[in-house]
Amino acid sequence: MTVMSRHILVVDDDPQGLAVLKEIFAELGFQVMGVGSGDEATALLESDAPIDLVVTDVYMPGVTGLDVFQAARKRDPHLPVLYITGFIPPPLQEILAKASRTLVLQKPFELSALLRALDQVIPLGAGGAPAREAG
Repeated sequence: MTVMSRHILVVDDDPQGLAVLKEIFAELGFQVMGVGSGDEATALLESDAPIDLVVTDVYMPGVTGLDVFQAARKRDPHLPVLYITGFIPPPLQEILAKASRTLVLQKPFELSALLRALDQVIPLGAGGAPAREAG
């Protein structure tokens, strides 16, 4: 898998936060799909759209980040999920205790913290870019 073939689904109901995250991931070399609701995210997760990582806010009206997690795991039990939130609610703490390839990055965060979190759920190469996989 080449650098430009990593597809990230970014979910945030805050338009400004979504724009910033999309820009960060695009600059890191990812193909980014950004949506402003959990409904849109679950629809994409139920489609054939290529998704290698889900980055989602937790608190959103209607379909929440926890619902997005369930849709991601229904699609692929090993699909990495990175939550970005200011508060970790007890249900999310339980998920984190049990789920693999799932992390929380608490707001506000530095770019270095985001890179470390990404490196834990998907391999990153030198300079923070997605690592190339053999093949």
